[in-house]
Amino acid sequence: MRLLIPLAALLLCGISLAVENLPRTADSAWCQRGLCRFDQMYEAAAAGEISPAQVAALLQQDSNNPDAWCTYAEFQAMRGKNTEAAAAFQQALALAPEIPSVAMRAANFYFTHNRRGDEFQMSTRILALTRAFDEVLFSYARQSGLPVFSNKVHANLPGGQQADQAIPALPRPAKAWLHWMIGQQMPQTEITSVWSWMRARHLADEESAMAIVNEFWRRKDYPSAREVWLEWRAEGRAQRGNSRQLLNNPDFSETPRRVPLDWNLSSSTTVEITRDGDGVDVRFPGSGNIDFRDIYQSAAVTPGRYRLAAEISSEGLTTDQKPFFQILDTESPNRFHVESDPVPATATHAILSLDFTVPGQTRAVNLQLIRLPSTKFDNKIEGHLRLHSIRLTAR
Repeated sequence: MRLLIPLAALLLCGISLAVENLPRTADSAWCQRGLCRFDQMYEAAAAGEISPAQVAALLQQDSNNPDAWCTYAEFQAMRGKNTEAAAAFQQALALAPEIPSVAMRAANFYFTHNRRGDEFQMSTRILALTRAFDEVLFSYARQSGLPVFSNKVHANLPGGQQADQAIPALPRPAKAWLHWMIGQQMPQTEITSVWSWMRARHLADEESAMAIVNEFWRRKDYPSAREVWLEWRAEGRAQRGNSRQLLNNPDFSETPRRVPLDWNLSSSTTVEITRDGDGVDVRFPGSGNIDFRDIYQSAAVTPGRYRLAAEISSEGLTTDQKPFFQILDTESPNRFHVESDPVPATATHAILSLDFTVPGQTRAVNLQLIRLPSTKFDNKIEGHLRLHSIRLTAR
């Protein structure tokens, strides 16, 4: 009796090894008796290693499996029988309408065989279900040469779906499509078109607006970056009527956004920067000879006269090197560079102003609060500076 268990285990192991090496064709006697693994048969069918009759046998054995229908469809497509392939994919989708992997196999066929309508319908279905296939679907859509989205709604389609769109009018896929376009360095006109579509369909958000602004600024299209940002921000929409004022968030009333057209207020380990609804506090601790450049904003400009007006208060600022404002050309600081007077050691709601002329080649400037290291023995700066507002206006 003690030998029965090891013998049984050995027998089961032998049977398992035999099954591993069985013929994988679905019409073989072994497979028809249920002794073949379906994954083996699917792999053989997908590799084109079996005949049409064998693929048909596979369907007979597993007719309710959408993957079996996909395998059959792909097999037919490899043989050039596209009508049969399309019908098989429809059967697979009928069995599994909400399984993204099945829909993606159908989409691969539709896009690679130029089946207009089916390809975009499948793309919108998948993108609405999952983000897993974003990259490949976006590539398909871009390479198809067909309209990717449309503002024309077709009432006869579910949910107002558009017959000629690959990207569904839903927040997640729309934003993912925009970020993919930016990441792929697509033409700016196409990115702008996507952004306009998103805004018209109420799909836009601030993250997407910031992505576009940062990308346009990186491409050195400063006017377009500013226009997008002004359109997006509520304060920007009001400000558009006053094109003379070039700085956003001039009184620091809102949390700065991560774009060049808003404030950078990054506190260092040696200088404390805090913002409230009425301004920004800068505290120098008196512990070092600090090189400070941590408050700045960029602005798009055209040649002409400008005025910087900063309302500030200060208390007990020490050393010969006190903070001042610097404005310089974003692309080439040597081309244009001006500086304000230093901040007074003590002042209450004083206006520090600077009039200057932007030269012809300058298209964007950086405005920065700076404190340079002192060369004196007593060089550790201490004191408090408050920025109530900073405005840059065309004259």
